[in-house]
Amino acid sequence: MKKILALILALAMAFALAACGGNTEEETTAPAIEETQAPEIEETQAPEVDATEAEGGNEAADVEVSSALELLEKAWANHPEEEKAYFLGGNDFENPVNGAPGKFDMSDAEAAESLLGIPQAEIAKVDDVASIMHAMNGNNLTCGAYHLTDSANVQSFADALKEAIMNKQWMCGFPEKLIIVSVGDYVVCAYGSTQNIDNLKADFTAAYGDSVNVIYDEAITF
Repeated sequence: MKKILALILALAMAFALAACGGNTEEETTAPAIEETQAPEIEETQAPEVDATEAEGGNEAADVEVSSALELLEKAWANHPEEEKAYFLGGNDFENPVNGAPGKFDMSDAEAAESLLGIPQAEIAKVDDVASIMHAMNGNNLTCGAYHLTDSANVQSFADALKEAIMNKQWMCGFPEKLIIVSVGDYVVCAYGSTQNIDNLKADFTAAYGDSVNVIYDEAITF
C-alpha cells in the first residue's frame, strides 16, 4: 500500500513540475514580444529633418553681393592676419590700399591686361573690378574679382582668363597655380604660389560656402 501511495505522490509531483515548467515558458515568451515592438517606430522618424534644420540648410547659396570690392573684402577677412601686410589693393599706386583689396580702375585696358591678365577683348563684359596682389611680386599672388554684366558669360569669361594667364609671358619668376571661381554673377581669378592660392580658396569657402563654384583649379605649366 505504501508503494502505491508513493507512486501516486511521485506522479502528482511530476505533473505539478510539468505544469510549472509550462507556465514558466509562457511567462518568459510573452514579454519578449512586448519588448521588440514600438521602439523602432520612435527611432526612425524625424531626426533627419531636425539635423538639416540645425545646420541652417544651405544658407550660403542665397548670398548677396553688392560689389566686386565687397566680394573680395569679405573673403580676404579670413586671410591670415600676419600675411596681409605684404599685399596691396587696387591699381592706384600713389594711394594704394595697404593690406586689403581695393577697387580697380578699368579705364586703362592695357594696365588691366598687364596687371591682372584679363584680355582687352573681355573688358567690355565687366562693369566692376577689385583686386589684391603681392606688393613685391605679383607672381606670388595676383587676384581680380569681376562683376559680369551678363551672368551667361561666366564660363566664356573664365575660359578667356585661363587661356590668357596660361600663355602669359612671365617676368620675375613664375606663378605655380591658377584658380578661377564664380559666386553668382561674379568671377574671381587668381594666380600665384600654391600656398597663397590654396589660402585664398579657403578664404572664399569660409566666406561664401556652397555659393563658391570652382571653375578651374590647376597648376600652371610651362
